[in-house]
Amino acid sequence: MKKFWKYLLIAFAILLLVLILTPFLFKKQIVNQIRMMANRQLNATLNFDPDISLNLLSHFPNLSVGINDLSVTGKNEFDGDTLLYVKRLQVVINLKSLFGDKPYEIRYVELQQPDVRLIVNHAGVANWDITKRSPSTEETQPPSAFHAALQQYVIRDGNLQYADSTMDLYLSMQHLDHTGKGDFTQDVFNLQTQSVLPSFTLIYGHIPYLNKVNADVQVNVQVDLPHQTYRFKQGIAKLNGLTLLADGEVSLPDTNQVWMNIQFQTKQTDFKQLLSLIPAIYSKNFDQLKAAGTATIAGNIKGSYQDDRIPTFHIQMQVQNGMFQYPSLPDALQHVYLLAEVTNEDGVTDHTVINLKQLHLEMNQQPVDAHLLISYPQTRMLIDGAVHGKLDLAGISKIYPLDSQTKLKGSLDADVQLKGSLIALQRKQYDQFQAKGYIVASNVYYQSADFPQGISISTGKLNFSPREVMLSGLQAQMGRTDIQAEGYLNQFYSYLFGTRLPDGQKSQLQGNLRLQSKLIDLNELMAGSSQPQPDTMSAVKAIVIPRNIDFTIAANVDRFIYSNYDLRHIQGNVVIADGKVQLNQVKANMLGGEVALSGIYNTQRPEHPETYMEISAQRLAIPQLLQTVTIAQSFLPLQKIVLGQFSGKISLSTLLTDKLMPVLSTVNSTGTLQAEDLNLLNFMPLQKISATLGLEQLIKSTWPIVKFGFHIDSGYLYVHPFQLNLDSLQMTIAGKNGLDKQIDYTVQMIVPRSKLGKANATFQQLLAKANAAAGTNLEANEKIPVNIHLTGSLLNPQLQVDFTPVTSSVKQSLATAAQQKLEEEKQKLMQNLMQKVNHQADSAQTGVASSDSTSVKQQVQQTVEKTIQKNIQKGLNQLFKKKSDTTK
Repeated sequence: MKKFWKYLLIAFAILLLVLILTPFLFKKQIVNQIRMMANRQLNATLNFDPDISLNLLSHFPNLSVGINDLSVTGKNEFDGDTLLYVKRLQVVINLKSLFGDKPYEIRYVELQQPDVRLIVNHAGVANWDITKRSPSTEETQPPSAFHAALQQYVIRDGNLQYADSTMDLYLSMQHLDHTGKGDFTQDVFNLQTQSVLPSFTLIYGHIPYLNKVNADVQVNVQVDLPHQTYRFKQGIAKLNGLTLLADGEVSLPDTNQVWMNIQFQTKQTDFKQLLSLIPAIYSKNFDQLKAAGTATIAGNIKGSYQDDRIPTFHIQMQVQNGMFQYPSLPDALQHVYLLAEVTNEDGVTDHTVINLKQLHLEMNQQPVDAHLLISYPQTRMLIDGAVHGKLDLAGISKIYPLDSQTKLKGSLDADVQLKGSLIALQRKQYDQFQAKGYIVASNVYYQSADFPQGISISTGKLNFSPREVMLSGLQAQMGRTDIQAEGYLNQFYSYLFGTRLPDGQKSQLQGNLRLQSKLIDLNELMAGSSQPQPDTMSAVKAIVIPRNIDFTIAANVDRFIYSNYDLRHIQGNVVIADGKVQLNQVKANMLGGEVALSGIYNTQRPEHPETYMEISAQRLAIPQLLQTVTIAQSFLPLQKIVLGQFSGKISLSTLLTDKLMPVLSTVNSTGTLQAEDLNLLNFMPLQKISATLGLEQLIKSTWPIVKFGFHIDSGYLYVHPFQLNLDSLQMTIAGKNGLDKQIDYTVQMIVPRSKLGKANATFQQLLAKANAAAGTNLEANEKIPVNIHLTGSLLNPQLQVDFTPVTSSVKQSLATAAQQKLEEEKQKLMQNLMQKVNHQADSAQTGVASSDSTSVKQQVQQTVEKTIQKNIQKGLNQLFKKKSDTTK
C-alpha cells in the first residue's frame, strides 16, 4: 500500500512537471506559426509582444495562449494607419492538436479592449482588404495553421469606427461588450449573441440618425457554414428607450458580395420611446417626462452589397400629434408631426432619396414648419426644401430644463426656400437654382458652464440668393470681445449639404468678410473663462482650423490680446483656408514699437500644429521682448538686465504644443537686427571683462547703434560676428548659446593701453623685462589686442583672457630691435676680437700659411655671431614662454 501511494505521488509530480513545462516547449513553435501565417496571408504589418503567455492550468486539458499589444497596420494607401489594435488576445487551443501535423484547434477567443478602425477612402479602397492575392487557385494554397473549433468568443470594452467616404457613412461603437456561444465544430448550429453598447452613433449623409445611443442587442443566429448563411428571428435591439424587432437573413454567396434580407420595426408606438433617441432629452429626467402621440419606425433592406451596388431599402419614421412636457416646467412642445423616408429602389447609390415630407411643431403657440427632399446625391444633388417660423429662445427654458448656468434668450426669425441642383451651383449655373429668404437674429444671448463669458448677438441677418448668402449688420459680444462684421458666403448650400467636388473632396465654404473690433481677448475665449487666472495659458488649447473653409477677412482691430502679447491698431488681411491661417502684411503696434507680420499657422496635422512667420520690426522695446516672447526668454534669460530698442527682420518656424507654445528644439530662425541705445545693466559677461581688464566704461556706457545677425538651429542661438565700439574701444563678438543656458563666445578686443587699468601696469612690467632680456629700449603700442573666451552661462560666465596677440606683437618688435642691437654689438665685438686675433697671428711662427690665418679669423667670427644670437633668443623665449593669462 505504501508503494502505491509512493508511485501515485511520483506520477502526480511528473504530471505537474509536464503541465508546467509544456507551455515553454510549445511557446516558440506557436509564435513562429503566427508570424508565418501572417506573412503568408496578409498585405499588412502584424506586431505583437513576442513574450506570449502560455498556461495549461486555467483551461485544462486545453492550452491557453495570451498575446499582448497585438496590432495590424496598413500599407500602400493606408501606410501606417492602424486597422486593429488589441490590448490582450486570449486564445484557448486544444492541447492534443499541438501534437502531429493537423492545424491547431481554437476552442475559445477573447479580445480585451480591441480598437478597430475600418475606412473606405474616396477611391473606394477599403483598408481591411489586406489579404494577399495569389495567381494560384485555392486548391494550391497552403492550409492554415489554425482551425476554428470555437465554443465561445468574447469581446470586452471594444471600440469600432467605420467611415465610408463614398457613401458619407460613419458608424461608431464605443465600449462594446459582446459574447457569442455556439458549437463551431458543427456545420449547422445555433449561435447565441448579446451586445451591450453604451455609445452607438450612425451618421449618413451628414445626418445623425443615432447619436451616442445606448444599445443592447440580443440575436439568436442559425448558422449554416457550408452555405455561408446566417438567419435570425425576433432579434431584439434596445436603443435607449426604443425597442426594435428584427427578422432576416444574411449570406455570403461568394467573396465579392453580401446578400441580405432584413425587416425591422418598433415594438411600441408611443412618442416617448422615439424621444429617447435624442441624447439631450434622454439624459434629462427621462422617466419623469410626460408625452403623448404615436411614433413608428419601420423598414426593410434587401439585396446584395457589392463594389458597385447596395441593397435596396425603405426606412420610414412617422410621428402623429406628438407632445412632451416636463412636470416642473410650465409649457409643452405640442402638435409635433413628422414624416420622413429614406429609400433606394434599385441598389444604385445615386438613386437614394431622403425625404423629410413634413415637420411641424409648436412652441409657445408659435409654429415652425419645414420640409426637405434630397435626390441624386452623387450626380446632381437635387434639393427642395424650406423652413419657416420664429423661435423665442427664452421659451426653450419653459419646455426643457436647462442647467442653472445656462442662459438663453432672444429670437430667431427664418423664412428660407431652396430648390435646384447643387452641382449646377458648383458650375456657376445660377439660373438652375432657386434661393430666397432670410434668417434674422435679434438680441440673442447664450451662456453656459463651458462658455461662461457668454455670447450676445444684438443684430445679424443672412439674406439668401442663388449666388451667395449675404451677412449684414452683425453685432456680437463674447465676454470682453466685440465683433462687427459684414460680407458674403459662397458655396454655402454645397457646404451645408455636404456636396462633393468632381475630385471627390468636400465643398469648401468660401467667404469674404470685413471685421472690426475694439478688443479681441483670445486668452479669455480659448480658456473658456471670463475670470482672471494665475496662469492664463494653462487652459488654452490649440485651435484646429477646418480644412473645408476658405475665408478672407479684412481686419481692423484696435486691440488684440493673446498669451503675453498685447497688440494694438491691427490692420491687414487674414486668410483662413485648408486647415491654415495665413497673415498677409498684417500691421500692428506691439512691444512699444511697430511690426508687420506675414506667415502661416498650420493645423493640417492637428497633433503637431506648426507656424512660420516673417516679422519686420521697428523700435521694439527689448525689456518687453524678453518678458513676453517665450523663444527670447529661453535663449536669453536677461529680463531686467538689457535696456534699449531694436529694429530688423526675422523669419521663424517651429512646431507648437497643444497649448500653442513653441517646441523649442524645433525652432529655426534667421534675422538681422539693429539695437539702439543698448544698455546692459548688470550683464555679467561685461562685468567680468570689466573687472579683469579694468575697463569700467563697459558697465557704465550705452551703445548708440549695434547691428548683428543671428540664426537658431537645433536648440542653439548662433550670433554672427558683430562689432561694439565705445570711444576708442573696439570689440568683435561671435558665438552661440543653447537651451541648456550654456554659452560659447569669443570676444576680440582692441583696447587703448591707457584704459587697461591694472592690466596696463602688468603689461608695462612685462615689457620692461623684455627690454632687459633683449637689451632694447622698446616702447609699448597705444592699442593693445586681447582675445577673450566666454563659457559657462550668461548669469555665471567663465572668462579666459588671452594675451597671445599682444605678446606675439611685442616679441616680434623685440626681435627686430634685438637684431639691430646685435648688429651694432657684433661690429664692436668683432673689431676688438679681430685686433687680438691679428696681433696673435703676427706673433706666431712665420711658417704658418696666410690662408690658414684667414680661416682662423672666419671661424672666430662665426662662433661669436652664433653665441650672441643664441643668448638673445634664449632671453626672449624665457620671457614669452607663457603666452596668456587666464582669469576664472
